Amino acid sequence: ICTGLVVGRLALSTARTASSLLGLGAALMLGSKFLSWMLLYLYGGLGHIQSVADEDTVRDLLQFGADGTVPTDTWWWLAVNGPHTGTPFDLMATVGSSLAILGGTLLIEHITQPFVTKVVRFVLAPLAAVGAMSLTFYVGHNMFVNSDFDVYGPWSGYLRQLLVIFVVAIAWRATAGRGPLEGLIRSITSRVSGYVYDRSKSANPHPSQAPGNGRT
Repeated sequence: ICTGLVVGRLALSTARTASSLLGLGAALMLGSKFLSWMLLYLYGGLGHIQSVADEDTVRDLLQFGADGTVPTDTWWWLAVNGPHTGTPFDLMATVGSSLAILGGTLLIEHITQPFVTKVVRFVLAPLAAVGAMSLTFYVGHNMFVNSDFDVYGPWSGYLRQLLVIFVVAIAWRATAGRGPLEGLIRSITSRVSGYVYDRSKSANPHPSQAPGNGRT
């Protein structure tokens, strides 16, 4: 969340910012893998983990990741960078991949060759539609995979969800605009910010006379 707040205040329309995001994201991704490997294999972290956990658990967490929680039987689990493990290195890799994809996508938009520009806009249009409804689709995805309707295998389920998400996103953006949950959040935050602004304005009706602002 904090990273998103910082990135949202950057000059995202410049090639320099896009390149910086891409480079920083790649560095975080590679750094998380290298540091995790170093702690596990050079400093004996894997041996400590294997001494307190069964072999199947260790193999699954290293190869496939976890469900968002970190095992508590040894501190060395924090050195793992598997997906959804909730470790610092997992967070580091997740933030890094997000920054890299965002930076790379923004950098592509600076291509000025006409044909390439048209292709890029065509390819990015459905991604932009999905991005405008990311919260809605995230919630919907979690509801689906935890329901009785998810009877598909990993790849077949993934492709079906991807197809539905793209179709719904393009249709929704063309007709309704903002996603339903995004609209709800915006409505709530707008009301709260308006309330806070009105309260601060009524508490200080003459800001020019407030102390410390350099005015008299």
